[in-house]
Amino acid sequence: MISFKKRIIVVREPISGLLGIHSLYGLVKSKIAFTQGESLYVVFFTKNHRRLKVLHIDAAGVDLTTRFLFKGIFMSDTSTDDYREINVEALQRLLFDGTLPDTPWQNPLAQVMFMQNEILTS
Repeated sequence: MISFKKRIIVVREPISGLLGIHSLYGLVKSKIAFTQGESLYVVFFTKNHRRLKVLHIDAAGVDLTTRFLFKGIFMSDTSTDDYREINVEALQRLLFDGTLPDTPWQNPLAQVMFMQNEILTS
């Protein structure tokens, strides 16, 4: 479960889909400043934007989730920064549709499902 108190960071530079949990954790430790007990989600895109990898770091350890879209690709962030922080709603939309809130939806069905999910949770 994603808590509103956790930091969520999207890394702009694509990674190899072959990288695993240890390699991605090493990248995070070298590039992103965080404290050891802090809860952190780091979102990576693969080079072909077909997969999204989410590295979750907290006091208990590290886990890695890989997400595939049924339709479309994951849209990369258009900002010039190496990474940026997003909120939980932006991450949910990224997981549903592959897009961030500042870009148009790419899958109308994902938009409907996302809106229905928002109505159910409110």
